[in-house]
Amino acid sequence: MAKSAAKVSKRPKPGKNAELIVRQGFLIDASGKGLHAVPEVVILANADGFQYLADVFGQLAEAAQSRKKAAGDESVKLPRMEHPINARLSDDLEFRFAPLTAMNRKAMFKQFGIDTKSKQTGSLFERYQEVLTHFSRLTNQMKRMGELTPGNPC
Repeated sequence: MAKSAAKVSKRPKPGKNAELIVRQGFLIDASGKGLHAVPEVVILANADGFQYLADVFGQLAEAAQSRKKAAGDESVKLPRMEHPINARLSDDLEFRFAPLTAMNRKAMFKQFGIDTKSKQTGSLFERYQEVLTHFSRLTNQMKRMGELTPGNPC
């Protein structure tokens, strides 16, 4: 049975008792010639937490089935320090979920910087070295332009 358009556009709200604990870790991949660390995300949830995620994913599945062009507000962001994420036990991670359709595919790839060259593979340490180098360059550029000061962190 199809949901009404009004219900689909309203984002699900987590129940009062919903709890998600998100942690970032890594595993050791020994499937190739050498060992390397691969990042992983672990999500622990109580029943209400998983129900909330199911509601979010169900709504996103409906949006992804739509043949309409995306309006740009279909994505769902789970801020790292807001309910239902348990900020006391979770790592500092944010999640953004967005429906991908035939109509919005090109725009979404552009928005999120996705192409065949941007896929991250290999050693976790090499990946983060690249992120650190990029971040250092960006912060240095912002300092030179006067956009980054102790009273204005971003």
